[in-house]
Amino acid sequence: MTHMNDISERPTGHAIPDIAALARVRPGLSGKLLVLTISFVMLAEVLIFIPSVANFRRTWLMNRTAAAATAALVFDAAPSGMVPSDLGKELLKQVGALTIWARRADSRMLVASVDNPPEVDVSTDLRDMNPLNQIGEALGTLAARPGRILRVTARGMGDVVINMTIEEDRLRAAMWGFARNILLLSLLISLITAGLVYLALNLMIVRPIKRLSENMAAFEREPENAARVIPTGTRTDEIGLAEQSLAKLEAKLAEELRRSKKLASLGLMIAKISHDLRNVLSGAQLFSERIAELKNPSVQRLAPRLVDALRRAIDLCEGTLAYGADQKAALKPSSFQLAPLIAECWELALPVSATPSRLVNEVPAEFEITADRDQMARVFLNLMRNSLQAMVPEVGLQASGDEGRITVTAERREGSTFIFVQDNGPGVSPAARQRLFEPFSASSSRRGSGLGLAIAADILRAHDGDIRLADSAQGARFEIRLPNP
Repeated sequence: MTHMNDISERPTGHAIPDIAALARVRPGLSGKLLVLTISFVMLAEVLIFIPSVANFRRTWLMNRTAAAATAALVFDAAPSGMVPSDLGKELLKQVGALTIWARRADSRMLVASVDNPPEVDVSTDLRDMNPLNQIGEALGTLAARPGRILRVTARGMGDVVINMTIEEDRLRAAMWGFARNILLLSLLISLITAGLVYLALNLMIVRPIKRLSENMAAFEREPENAARVIPTGTRTDEIGLAEQSLAKLEAKLAEELRRSKKLASLGLMIAKISHDLRNVLSGAQLFSERIAELKNPSVQRLAPRLVDALRRAIDLCEGTLAYGADQKAALKPSSFQLAPLIAECWELALPVSATPSRLVNEVPAEFEITADRDQMARVFLNLMRNSLQAMVPEVGLQASGDEGRITVTAERREGSTFIFVQDNGPGVSPAARQRLFEPFSASSSRRGSGLGLAIAADILRAHDGDIRLADSAQGARFEIRLPNP
């Protein structure tokens, strides 16, 4: 029989990796989160960068055409020839233009011009321009060759239309300066936003997840230590639910491991006891066989049953030893009448009864089943002993004048054999129903070990059958199902 310590110390194929080692190999969740936040903010800034540059270009040109329009009104109001040429050159310098023309519906006036103005390379009209055109012309300005001449047309005050030619280099330099400022501002916003998001998510998500991972690694090293169960907080979000679920899982697993360890130790002890008990029973069997040779009628009647009981006890010890050595005893099925087996099991179980009890064997005499007779005897013996032990005087059977009663019936339907064992005892409590067929989980008396029903369930599963607790108005009613041969 394998000790639980050997199992717990055995390395598993799904061990949780070392968190610190992973952090040295690849970026942590916090680092990835920071990089993603900066990237997303920069992507958003890029999406608004080009429209911003296009709007800056239009605003820059509108400011200069507005200054040119104001100068055109002043020059138009002055008497002819009264505007000095130096003033016109100063206006061109302030506006950054090469020529300025003002046009009305009926006239066209040259406001100012440099000597020998260059030819125009490209034109733009600010009076009617949609966003797509603005973006296209802005990109064209950024990529233009040095020295390109741009003619700008815009509406001034009243019905005046301003035509102005400029060297596009000044506009391009201003646009690149604006782009640099936007880039620096975007980086600053990205760092601030990413830092705040990083701190918030690190406190709310990353640290709790790291705590969960570290706890799982620690619990994996000591799964039987209840102190390794993760403590739960007051959070009600997904992280809180994960902590609560993990705590329940770890607590249940730790309890199951402790329980399995105890069962393994108990199994080793039982195997040792069964080994010694088998030797004692073998000697008792030899004496029983000699007693059976006596001519006394009572001895002749009781001795075969005593020998048969000793043989079953020896087989039980050998089966226990085989189970401890991971050797499952092979079934020996045969066809036999069920009613005589029920009567034999009743005589063996009756001595444990603390109250007057009787058996109501309603199984037809000719009713046969195909199974391992000795193993089925263990099933009925355990069921009857449990029922008799449960019907103690405290439940009121003697006070009411009733006697303990166990009724056994059998029938065939739906391709299976059904056997019912019904008693008139106190029944099974709701708390015991949940783990009724688990070892050491339920017992009908204080002296019981809680193994009887678990043994019965294992035997019936080996026969490809099952057992369950059926509904009953009084007492406990067990339903046994066996497949028909």
